[in-house]
Amino acid sequence: MAFTATAVPTVANLIGGQWVDGSGTDTLTVLNPGTGEELTSFVSSTVEDVDRAVAAARSAQPAWGS
Repeated sequence: MAFTATAVPTVANLIGGQWVDGSGTDTLTVLNPGTGEELTSFVSSTVEDVDRAVAAARSAQPAWGS
């Protein structure tokens, strides 16, 4: 089976049940190591993105049980 760039999902952060792009300023590119073909690219995440994700996880945790 051939792997194509169209088969690669969009890269995003799952925060509070929502897919959101990173809020960084750098764009990261994912390459196929065998061909050098660009598979996808995405905006980097920041410390603030991670903080929002951790806060969302902490607020959701009580629903998971102990």
